[in-house]
Amino acid sequence: MDDLWQQIVSPFRLEDDALSQEERSRVQDFRLLTLLGAVLILLFGPLYAATNPDAVDPLWARLGVAGLLGALVPASYLSRHVRHRFVSWLRGALFIVLVWLVATTTLNHFAGEFAVGLLLGYTIIVAFVGVSAQSGRPVTWFPALSLALVGGGLGVSYVTGPGPQINPLILLAGVAGISLAEGVAIRRLLSTRRALRNREEQLHVITGNVSDGIYRSTPEDGLVYANQAFAELFGYESPEAILQADSASFYANPSDRQRLLKEEHEADGLDQMEVRFRRKDGTPFIGLVSSTVVRDADGKPQYYDGAVTDITERKQRQRRLRVLSEVVEQADDGILVTALPRNGAPTFGDLAFANGEPDALVSKNGSSGDGTNPPIVYANRAFEEMTGYREEELLGRTVEVLEGPETDPSVINALQDADRDTRGWEGETINYQKDGTPYVAHWNTTSVQAEEAEVEYRASIQRDVTDRREMEERLRDQRSRLRGMANSIPGVTYQFYARPDGTRGCHFVSEHAGEVLGLSTDPDTFYEQFDDCVPAPHRARSQNEIEDAIEQEMPWRIELPFDRPSGDRLWLLDTATPERRNGELVFNGVMIDITERKTAERALRDERDRFESLFENLF
Repeated sequence: MDDLWQQIVSPFRLEDDALSQEERSRVQDFRLLTLLGAVLILLFGPLYAATNPDAVDPLWARLGVAGLLGALVPASYLSRHVRHRFVSWLRGALFIVLVWLVATTTLNHFAGEFAVGLLLGYTIIVAFVGVSAQSGRPVTWFPALSLALVGGGLGVSYVTGPGPQINPLILLAGVAGISLAEGVAIRRLLSTRRALRNREEQLHVITGNVSDGIYRSTPEDGLVYANQAFAELFGYESPEAILQADSASFYANPSDRQRLLKEEHEADGLDQMEVRFRRKDGTPFIGLVSSTVVRDADGKPQYYDGAVTDITERKQRQRRLRVLSEVVEQADDGILVTALPRNGAPTFGDLAFANGEPDALVSKNGSSGDGTNPPIVYANRAFEEMTGYREEELLGRTVEVLEGPETDPSVINALQDADRDTRGWEGETINYQKDGTPYVAHWNTTSVQAEEAEVEYRASIQRDVTDRREMEERLRDQRSRLRGMANSIPGVTYQFYARPDGTRGCHFVSEHAGEVLGLSTDPDTFYEQFDDCVPAPHRARSQNEIEDAIEQEMPWRIELPFDRPSGDRLWLLDTATPERRNGELVFNGVMIDITERKTAERALRDERDRFESLFENLF
């Protein structure tokens, strides 16, 4: 029946966003009933004429009343005022119809068929008024006015003669009985409406205060109810606004609507189904939908009640956690997580013991932590490979399992202090693999806080730096040997660099610099000190030769005087060979004290000059 009625009234559907869904449905129904009433008024004319050819029934009056009633329908399409006050206009028109009925009946002196028509018309009119009423006032004053009109008509009939053809008391009793019976029924209807309205208001208050989107839809009308959260979820300002939207526009893929309806029908609802929706502005989101199908006695769906929860952020967090989990699992560094005590007991949260029950693992593996060393709740694949322990062998135990004879107690104490203070820590110590093999571990630890800012876990990144430490030790030994060799070479060995930006300096200066030159062996200051000690006339020449060698990347060989800080002058032979290293030009060189040679050469020149002067004097 509901389906048939919906098909009948569908041509009178009202499109007006200013009216609620309930108000639009009422106007839609009353449009049809108003037209039916106008048709009935016209049909009763021929019936009266057939039963009583001498009856007084002005055609113009009947056409006028029927036209007045029927004109309300097109007027409701054309006038917003009539549309929004259709019920009030209808009541006014019905009162005019009642006046016409009483007048026609009076003109015919309340003949039997006209009296019956009056009672029938009155019954229909009072029913119209009662169904359209929102309170008991129209139900009270309309019957009262009707009784007054009928009483007035009876009086006019007596005055104009020959009086009514029906017993006035019977007629008045009939009108009063109809009024009483319909009044009781209508008041019960109003009471039921108020109860339903109160329940709806309570439901609106409840659903309006929840964060999930609550909705109801029907097979014919689509969405008929939505709470504020549902409207905001889809980007609408109010439930009224979203009720006017096309339900297919809510889906990222419009074809999903029919698929979901089919699944709802087959399973009598949806249970936590993830659906990709689309907001009014076009932005997508993921909703978790749960719904129930309410069916009538014949098993046909009456409406669908459901809830939608926006889980877009949850899905993004889940995806991010999956990515982070894969990163942690596939990391080359060992990652270890320990649970800090809370209220005297370790915290075993969702992160811990993915492979079994905590108590079983603690019992199997031993200690579960004592507050000084919190228990291990996670170890990644790299940590397993680094230590030789499987994760299930470590869960519930402490890092003490990694300690051995050469483990530095001071480092372990510093780690424990950092755990107690929940601060970051970095250090190195010797740990031991499962088979007893020692390795050097570099630790970085940090705190992991819960949402309420309470530290629950300590995360550690551990690297096996044994090979690096052995390499560093070999490099230190190699450097020590090279330094010893350099220091054993006569003269001052050095390593001079020339960078593209014009920076000049030394990476290394041998210890002989102090003995030979009287200068500090600090590489950072040696170049400037040395340059200052070269006499000015020779300084520019030596700098030019060095710059030429740098430009041409050629070796240099320079003889130059040098004034020690003590005031003694030396002569030095400076030789260096270039090589490219790490983007800079490096000269490996040595400076030798040639003061004795220069003195001997000067003495030889002086002796030769004396001989030449002697020979010149003899001849």
